Amino acid sequence: MDSKYKAGLNRLTILIAAALLAWLAGRAPSALATVLLGLAVIWLLATATQIGASHRWPTRAPWQLVMGLLLAALLWFEPATYAAWLWGFPVLLMLPQPRWSAATFVLLAMLAWYQVQQTLIDDGNGIQGLFVGLLLFVLMVLGQGRAMKLIPLWQRIKQRRRLLPRTRLWSELQLAEDLPREIARCQREGSHADLLLLQVPRHQYWAVVEQCNLSIHEFEHCYRLDRETLAVILINRDTEQALQRRHTLMESFSAASRARIVKLASSLSLDAEHQALKQQSVPLRVDEEPRQEAEP
Repeated sequence: MDSKYKAGLNRLTILIAAALLAWLAGRAPSALATVLLGLAVIWLLATATQIGASHRWPTRAPWQLVMGLLLAALLWFEPATYAAWLWGFPVLLMLPQPRWSAATFVLLAMLAWYQVQQTLIDDGNGIQGLFVGLLLFVLMVLGQGRAMKLIPLWQRIKQRRRLLPRTRLWSELQLAEDLPREIARCQREGSHADLLLLQVPRHQYWAVVEQCNLSIHEFEHCYRLDRETLAVILINRDTEQALQRRHTLMESFSAASRARIVKLASSLSLDAEHQALKQQSVPLRVDEEPRQEAEP
């Protein structure tokens, strides 16, 4: 199934969940419960608007972390009314996530179970509270097991060659494949190609990615080396056109703190040039001949 249809179905599911929570917020027994449910509605609506609309979503922080915090707060302050929602924690553990996030959900689930158990004990159902805790533990183990099965798929997605839909941002693995091909093509056709490396402040990274997509030709691509470094293979007819484009592109990428331009050649080492970019002391450096080792 195409990703755009998955995004639409996912958005519809989230909107239905937001509508249901909004209805429950209107029937909440206390003002605090109304506020917590209202915050959940706002978060779901914000999520629905971002799915498929922005390549920055989801962020590196797990999406479900906010929902877990709101769920824990709701169970802590209104355990008698929303005790059945305790089973939401195993669901939140089913998605792949960092270990710290999974540990956070386990801690929140323990706190929420303790509060719910206290309510059950007050009603003379202490054994039922212990049984609920045991069942919660088993379900969370099953949820974590499901997440571990999805981790390899999650890692493959993070390492995919084309990083973002509808953008020309590719991975370093793709750049390593494209470099030899472009070097061979330039030698065969007599054209001129440069490797442009950009070191960008993290808060301006995606703005530079968007500018890159607007500034380069349709047959050129932008590559992500790390969270602060972008690379572009610039393809030109001759040296004169290359010089003109260098000047134009440097004005477009003014947000970059450092830039390095190297002519493509068979001796080019991507790792050496990347290291040289990190160590160079000038904002822009142009090398007509690539280096084999990083600058001391």
